Amino acid sequence: MLLPRADVPATPDLPERAWRDSRCAVADRLRDGTTFGYLASVDGRPVGWVNASYRSDYGLYAQVDPGGPEPRSVIGVSCFVVAPPFRHHGVAAALLDRVIADGRGRSALWIEAYPHDQPEGNDAGHFRGPRSMFATRGFQVVETRGNFTVMRRGVG
Repeated sequence: MLLPRADVPATPDLPERAWRDSRCAVADRLRDGTTFGYLASVDGRPVGWVNASYRSDYGLYAQVDPGGPEPRSVIGVSCFVVAPPFRHHGVAAALLDRVIADGRGRSALWIEAYPHDQPEGNDAGHFRGPRSMFATRGFQVVETRGNFTVMRRGVG
């Protein structure tokens, strides 16, 4: 069975992906090194995840700011997953702080975020993180693209 790529937009003929298919696709990308992220844990149990892959390895954002920095120099913070009991307790912020702290060690020059402009009213609607979380950490608006804003900050 051919699985849809987890790093590109859904197509009109397959607008929704089964979560098992997405999980399998991301696991394959983690194994081959094209997806990178951080896992947060509490008492040895996973409670949160952030995808912090290089933009050059993430098809959904390949066309972001084509005149901007080299995609291989940009870490793209594309999504957060936080277990429901741990939401609204700073897990996503702690994960983002780790991405920022490790950026230089990963040879990146920039870190980008792609928050939705008008997220759905539920927690899942904020899977890219709230714009305010990035703004308080020095991310600046680069451009607005459809339903999301590209925000960027330098590493260091």
